[in-house]
Amino acid sequence: MPTIKIIRDLREIDRVQWRTLLARCPDSTVFQSIEWLEAWWRNLGGGFEPFVLAAYQGPHLVGLAPLYRRPRTVLGVTRDELHFIGAGQSDYN
Repeated sequence: MPTIKIIRDLREIDRVQWRTLLARCPDSTVFQSIEWLEAWWRNLGGGFEPFVLAAYQGPHLVGLAPLYRRPRTVLGVTRDELHFIGAGQSDYN
């Protein structure tokens, strides 16, 4: 059973393990790279909180969900929503 870690600071992500995981995915694109997501975050992620879910099998990264939290108010009730980093204002998601 994998262990899930919540990462709230993009600098905590192991870039080597991210690249290794991405290289194992035959359908990956540049839009899943840590470099693209960090660029998106620097330019469009202001005011939100990263909420990256990282799955580990022992010490090895085996899955990622690069998300962020965003508050949303509907009918006077504010809740947090999770969105993929890069969602909305991007060419590919």
